[in-house]
Amino acid sequence: YETYLSEIKNPDHRTAITRLRLSTHKQHIDAGRYTATTAELRVCNQCSSGAIEDELHFLFDYSKYERFRIEWLNLCRDETKNFDVLPRDKKLFYIFNSSNESLRQFGHYVYKCFVARACG
Repeated sequence: YETYLSEIKNPDHRTAITRLRLSTHKQHIDAGRYTATTAELRVCNQCSSGAIEDELHFLFDYSKYERFRIEWLNLCRDETKNFDVLPRDKKLFYIFNSSNESLRQFGHYVYKCFVARACG
């Protein structure tokens, strides 16, 4: 059982996290599975970084979401002083094991990113 399922009351935010966790989203790392594109070629077509478009790129690197990311990451930094030095995969682990407020903010952040992506 995942804590976010009961702690995040907004169904849109909860669904956004679930989509991210289950890889049922439009990121190339997921979409490439259905076109037999090798993982190394599933680069982000939303930015010019040339990075593989996976969940970590989506959450931490994609510049289009920077304005949404700042508020959420500031909360993470307030709760965990060494947050910035954690590797990205450990940051994700931290997020899913953090306070209820962090989970709610995370849900809001992921939802806004999905909406922004859908709008182009």
